Amino acid sequence: ARKQKLADSLRLQQLFRDVEDEETWIREKEPIAASTNRGKDLIGVQNLLKKHQALQAEIAGHEPRIKAVTQKGNSMIDEGHFAAEDVKAKLNDLNQKWETLKGKASQRRQDLEDSLQAQQYFADANEAESWMREKEPIVGSTDYGKDEDSA
Repeated sequence: ARKQKLADSLRLQQLFRDVEDEETWIREKEPIAASTNRGKDLIGVQNLLKKHQALQAEIAGHEPRIKAVTQKGNSMIDEGHFAAEDVKAKLNDLNQKWETLKGKASQRRQDLEDSLQAQQYFADANEAESWMREKEPIVGSTDYGKDEDSA
């Protein structure tokens, strides 16, 4: 009985360490996912979008670890572990933080895509404006030509 209690305590400490590791990882990624920097020009936004795609790939790649820790904790709860309530609370907290991170990353992607669309519009408008400025002297010319060929 004592040996089993020690083994259960060890599993509990390992689970809590795993949860803490995952929460630390989430805390490190959260400021990046919550950034409000939307870029100042088209190239800037494109670069931010590439970085954000890398972050989303990292988050997607990390999901199996979150699921593994959650599964380990749920197994302990199902087995009637003496600290089942604490385990349940830790897992709920971890999964809430995980969902919050994914939500922030998703919102950031949408914000960057909106910004990309706006910057693309501005770039296109600038290009059109430059073209019109370039053609203005031709349009403003009073030289109408003397005959059909020179016009």
